[in-house]
Amino acid sequence: MLKIEKARLRPRNRGVMGKGPRIFTKTKTYMAPSGGWVTNVNLANQPSGSALVLENFFPTERGILPRGGARRHAVVPGKVESLFEFRASKERQFFAATKKNIYLFGPQTKATDKLPTVVTGQTGGIYSVLEMQTDEASFLSIINGHDPLQLYDGVKWQQVTAHSSPYAISNIDTSLLSFNWVYRNRQFFIQKGTMNVWYLGINSVAGYATKLPLAGIFVRGGQLLFGTTWSSDSGAGMDDRCVFATDRGEFAVFSGDPIDQWLLIGIYDVGIPLGNKGFMSVGGDVIIATKGGMFPISSVVQKGLNQLKLSSLSECIDTDWRKESCASVSSVGWRLVKWEKQNMAFATSLGVNDNHTSCFVVNLSTGGWSRLTGWKISDLNVLDDKLYYADMSGVIFRADCGGTDDEQPIFCKACFSFDLLEEPLAFKQAQLVRGVFSHSLPFEARLGVAADYCLSFGVEKELWDSGDYGVNPASWDRNAWDQGLWFLHDNNEKISQRWKSVSTQGQALAIQLEIMSFEPYKLDCELISVDLVYSTGTAIA
Repeated sequence: MLKIEKARLRPRNRGVMGKGPRIFTKTKTYMAPSGGWVTNVNLANQPSGSALVLENFFPTERGILPRGGARRHAVVPGKVESLFEFRASKERQFFAATKKNIYLFGPQTKATDKLPTVVTGQTGGIYSVLEMQTDEASFLSIINGHDPLQLYDGVKWQQVTAHSSPYAISNIDTSLLSFNWVYRNRQFFIQKGTMNVWYLGINSVAGYATKLPLAGIFVRGGQLLFGTTWSSDSGAGMDDRCVFATDRGEFAVFSGDPIDQWLLIGIYDVGIPLGNKGFMSVGGDVIIATKGGMFPISSVVQKGLNQLKLSSLSECIDTDWRKESCASVSSVGWRLVKWEKQNMAFATSLGVNDNHTSCFVVNLSTGGWSRLTGWKISDLNVLDDKLYYADMSGVIFRADCGGTDDEQPIFCKACFSFDLLEEPLAFKQAQLVRGVFSHSLPFEARLGVAADYCLSFGVEKELWDSGDYGVNPASWDRNAWDQGLWFLHDNNEKISQRWKSVSTQGQALAIQLEIMSFEPYKLDCELISVDLVYSTGTAIA
């Protein structure tokens, strides 16, 4: 086998003179596009290590890895609008909220189980959720701007009003509250549709609410959208600041306590936020998703609006980000979720329609992006360090597990950046490609080459048209990647490689990879590099 492969690689016509053009055989190795998906640069000048297309792959520190599937975990009657959890209990308790009811489930719930209803009679299912620990216990406070605040102590739920017992909040109708957060051990609330903020006493989940009016502070007007704590030292200290953001793209930063040394630091522009779930905390900083991209508050404060684009964490996919943010207009907005266990963050629009299947994901270490398709998301959240999402029909899925999307195949696509191979005008013909994969389980892949900025993906269409997307599609050469092993790790990780003939012609070439997942297990085939053998002729006149 090795002799045959060496013979295939032997140059067939190196510099032979004749009547036709001179032909030269060359090789080039491409590292896997761990730099992620890049769409904001000229196609002829993409950065090395990036991908023009990266769909259903996760960019890792050393390559790209197919995403896992989606497995049914629970079902509720009606569209799920919020997923959240109570973390203080010994056994994690998860909740799924529809417009009218809230249902309880957990890590061990089965898709066939009928979920108990813990809250009924609601008129809105989009909740702001806060878990706070007091001197008594841990409590979960949820509000939606329509119904009175609901308080959960780990055992029972209680509707909180000015006259409720044992817990009550006075001086404000809690059904007017739309967002809550903690700053310096105080619970803060936004009054829906206004510039008013309310706060409780220190370490309290009930009691007298004090009004903090912010009308007149913001130049552009509008209404308060969300609030959060911003810390530059990644902890809780005297440098913590309170942030108030409006739906017009301004945010105010305060320091101190509302009743002691309360000081306005400044008012800043960040761009129109994508809803009150479109932000997250990373290392003490606050990342905000806007129509113009994803920005850290620290950069906005330091650089200002004029240089804001330079600080965008989504700059490399700016074209697609803006297109998606304009196309997915909804009253719910976007959800920005950090998955610390995998060091990833997900950004997706919520509640648009049942056909919306696009979700952006970024590696928080490398800044590499990709796009996930196939998940119809009505809400997405990390529960007990695992990723879950719900769809419009009330099905709750455990995400990134198994090898299918609810028993449907997953198609993963990657197209490296196009390469003129240091000879812009020369004509090239691709002859052989070899992918180097790290894996421990069988998988199916197809490597190819695209030419002159024209993509040539076709496996998904071929398989769907033929209906042959079962366990063993013949054209995919199952188990072929178990040939040509280089070495074996103690943990059974194999480094595999195999040559494949191709015949693409053009001036600019790009490696393409397609992987279909239709297995009971999550694929672990991480692409490390691809070798290309090609021939060149004289420059085209």
